[in-house]
Amino acid sequence: MKFGRPHLPTLFWLVGYLFTIATIFYGLSSVRERQLIRADAELENSWQQWRDAAAIQAAGTGPVKRKIPKSTLPPIRVLFADHYTTITVAAIFFGSFLYGMVYFFARGIMTGDRGKLPGDNPKGTLQQPPD
Repeated sequence: MKFGRPHLPTLFWLVGYLFTIATIFYGLSSVRERQLIRADAELENSWQQWRDAAAIQAAGTGPVKRKIPKSTLPPIRVLFADHYTTITVAAIFFGSFLYGMVYFFARGIMTGDRGKLPGDNPKGTLQQPPD
C-alpha cells in the first residue's frame, strides 16, 4: 500500500476532529477552574440547607429516611476536584465516537456507490419483469 499526500477533505476532517477535541478539553478545563477557584456563597448555602434537610429526614421526621452527606462541599466541586480525569477521558472518548460516526456517515453519503441501480436499463426502455 502506497501512502501519498492526504486528500484535502481528509485534512479538513482531521482539523475538525482536533478542533472538536480541543473544544471539549478547553470547555471542561474552564468549568473546572471556575468551580475550584470561585467561592460561591449561594451554592454553598444551598448545599448546606440541603444537608440540614437531610439531617432532619435522617432523624425520622420526614417522608424519607436519608443519610447525611459527609461532604461539606457541593457535589459539583467534589466532581471536578476528584474525578476530573475520568470526566475528561469519558468526554473525549464519547466525543471521538460521535465524531467518528458523523465522519463515517458523511463519507458514505459523499462517496457512496455511484454504480447503476439493479433495475436501470441503459437503453432507456422499460423492461417487463419476468412472470
